[in-house]
Amino acid sequence: MSVFQEYSKMKAMETLKLQKKEKENRHIKYQHLDKTMTTKHSTIPNMMSAYKQVMESNYKPTEEEIMSRRYTSGRPIDSN
Repeated sequence: MSVFQEYSKMKAMETLKLQKKEKENRHIKYQHLDKTMTTKHSTIPNMMSAYKQVMESNYKPTEEEIMSRRYTSGRPIDSN
């Protein structure tokens, strides 16, 4: 082989190595993005016992709580 052919072969190998390295980096970044963006599903908690406890406690909110809820919710909370 001539010197020019060896040089061309060396440059082609360097280009292939660089492309392979860039592809691996993109793949790693994609895996990280996929891992952070994937929704993690879990079961819905059963709130029946908590709701039952609240209903059995017969809690009466103070007037300050009622006013705060009116202010923050934007809807009347003490209507039927």
